[in-house]
Amino acid sequence: MLNRKLKNIAIVGCSYSHYTDGKCFGASYPALIAKNNQEYNVFDLSICGDSNATAYYKIKNTEEKYKIKFDKIIWQITHLERNIYFSSKYLRYNPLEIIQKRNYFYTQGEYTDQYNQTDLVALQSWMTYDDKRDWIVEYMKQLKNKHGLDMNTILCMCENNQHHWQVQQTIDLFNARYGIENVLMFGWHGTIARSSFKFESNFKGCVEDWLGKSFHRYAVDDAPHLNEAGHAQIYKHLYPDVKRLLKL
Repeated sequence: MLNRKLKNIAIVGCSYSHYTDGKCFGASYPALIAKNNQEYNVFDLSICGDSNATAYYKIKNTEEKYKIKFDKIIWQITHLERNIYFSSKYLRYNPLEIIQKRNYFYTQGEYTDQYNQTDLVALQSWMTYDDKRDWIVEYMKQLKNKHGLDMNTILCMCENNQHHWQVQQTIDLFNARYGIENVLMFGWHGTIARSSFKFESNFKGCVEDWLGKSFHRYAVDDAPHLNEAGHAQIYKHLYPDVKRLLKL
């Protein structure tokens, strides 16, 4: 049950922030933020494979579900070449099954019944050419039959320049709705910092640049997702900014 005496913080991102791929449940940087800031309800809204387009969607959905407005936001910006598809039924779909462990609220890394429903579809271009996994082949058939989302349509939705604008919109939205002083943003790969986004002072750079060569030393795959030690380093780097954020 939500402790309504505490303030609320949302952490939004993709699998890089989630514990699944790095096999670091309880030791991911969102979990460490929760563990070391017991005066906050910490909502880890990271979803594997998710896009920047859903960052505010997840926050707004959770605010409505719990009847709150988040006091603080931490946003991990991911790859631009991702998108989301909402069907006409998406408003009736419960996208997030949130689990609570004391002041830490988290997901299992997927939307509710993610690959057996098509009301809300997280899209990535790799889905169009992966014909080796039966489940994704079947899922692509579902998308085409129900919504007409064929390979070319999905590629067009994922690989175009609208994503740059989506990120800029979300930057401005978060800063305007919650206040620059209440929002912390960072990227995973260094390309985000070197893109032409108009960031404010609450953008703190990218994990790849913070860690340098260690970025791949802590990797568990080519993405790279980071292991427990890597998440500890992210938390260590973010610590001064998180403390300032939560004290305001």
